[in-house]
Amino acid sequence: MQAMTRPSSHFAKMAIHPHTWSIDMFARRFVSHALGRFVHFPRFAAALATACTLVALSAQAGAQTPLPGSMFADPYHLITSRPRMTIANPPATGNFSGVTYSPVTNSLFVVDNGVSHIYEFDVSGTYRRTITTTGFDDAEGIVWMGGNQFGFLEEKISHISILTIAPTTTSISKASLPAANIIRPDLFPDDPSRGALNPTGDNVGMEGIAYDPLLDRFYLTKEKANGTPGDYGLNIFAVERSGLASVLFNPSVAHGASTFPLTSVAVDVSDAQFDPVSRNLLVLSHESRRVIEIGLNGEVRGWRDLPGTQIEGLTILPDHKTLFVVGESREFFRYESSPQLSALIPPKAIWKYQADGSNQGTAWRERAFDDSAWPQGLAEFGYGDADESTVIRCGPVATCVSSNDATKYFRHTFDAASPHRIQELTLGLQRDDAAAVYLNGVQIYRDATLSPTAAYNTYATGTALADPDEDFFVYVAIPPDLLRARGNVLAVEVHQFSAADLDLSFNAQLIARYEVVPEPAGIALAVSAAFTFVAGRRIFHRCDS
Repeated sequence: MQAMTRPSSHFAKMAIHPHTWSIDMFARRFVSHALGRFVHFPRFAAALATACTLVALSAQAGAQTPLPGSMFADPYHLITSRPRMTIANPPATGNFSGVTYSPVTNSLFVVDNGVSHIYEFDVSGTYRRTITTTGFDDAEGIVWMGGNQFGFLEEKISHISILTIAPTTTSISKASLPAANIIRPDLFPDDPSRGALNPTGDNVGMEGIAYDPLLDRFYLTKEKANGTPGDYGLNIFAVERSGLASVLFNPSVAHGASTFPLTSVAVDVSDAQFDPVSRNLLVLSHESRRVIEIGLNGEVRGWRDLPGTQIEGLTILPDHKTLFVVGESREFFRYESSPQLSALIPPKAIWKYQADGSNQGTAWRERAFDDSAWPQGLAEFGYGDADESTVIRCGPVATCVSSNDATKYFRHTFDAASPHRIQELTLGLQRDDAAAVYLNGVQIYRDATLSPTAAYNTYATGTALADPDEDFFVYVAIPPDLLRARGNVLAVEVHQFSAADLDLSFNAQLIARYEVVPEPAGIALAVSAAFTFVAGRRIFHRCDS
């Protein structure tokens, strides 16, 4: 795939731009060109072998069906395409390199790293204002953090600046920012000689920025390898406010239920967005022309191919229906997805729980059970890991070194609007060590390490997941016909591996995907052309109204 970005003289004479064609289309055109050009059999055989390799790569890229709960289980249709955005008093040069959405202003904020500007547009792409920035080195990314606060990323030195962009802001100087508003991530603590990021000073540094409001944590994406020994190509870093940074996962290895490592579906990474509903990342690859959904544990959950010359930034609206992409030549794309994702239970929900070591029998799983006497708290629950929102009792011994309870119980009551319209229901479960899950009294999931007849004093036969995978959500498709409109109950029992186990964790979420509601008769979108994305490939069709 990388070779396609540097076509040989034979490619250059084919009157196409390699970036604008999918791999299989390019390979077929290559074969057609080879048949007309090569008369010497060995040269033709070599050309045919190259084409077959390209077709094989295309088949591999489209082979994975999106995993349960992936937002890419449904097609995204191109609604708006603008090859160059209209800006008041536009500079002669400039490149869009990042974009974020603010629900406070219902608008998009776009970084132009060529002229050190931030532009605000409404969601239809209409220009609102220009905010000039000074003192920033190669500004590359932007992310909304809440209120009027934004994270602003400089690529080569990897600084994250916390900006306040009020409705009247027209200029921002880095020199005027409080020291606490400039985060200098320690990206290479094991190798101080490498400096902040780029020992060669080239343009392959921190390209994308995302933000997790629940943990107050940033995620930075490194564009690609720069060829130096030990380079962290395509890695994603978690960065705390203190600047402490860590690599999330090895991008060259497949993780979780996926058979694809990140490096097999992306040549580079140009931007990222954190989705607080699924707690996954969307990462954008401009050379692969693709947006990829990936778990924080590195599990590639799905992807879609995208058009554009050099797509650099993406953001998605909270309803998961609208995706915006911007490109270096000030391109602007808006996509709409028909079905809608809804978090019936968000990952940081309030649950009732019972952690006193008592025997709750089986009645606690049912909707009719009275849990009014149970305490309540905010997920994540547990002890021993120092990352819990609600710390619960481990057992009768306060030091948790022995006699820890075998079982903890959790219940969450929720409503589900129009349950008959839910096409897909996905459970996201985080547990240490093992769990059984019930929806309205019906078991929907049980770890293999937990006996089907486990009682309140039964320990798991092993850990369901090894470190560090137990810190991430595992997603399971469950039948949506168990839901009702009101008064649903998700009940979970979490079992320890042993009485001397020093930690326990629990968190869960429930994600619903609703069916498409047909447009009323006589209403049509005025779209001249659209893309439908199926299994990682691009299929062209007309949508003339």
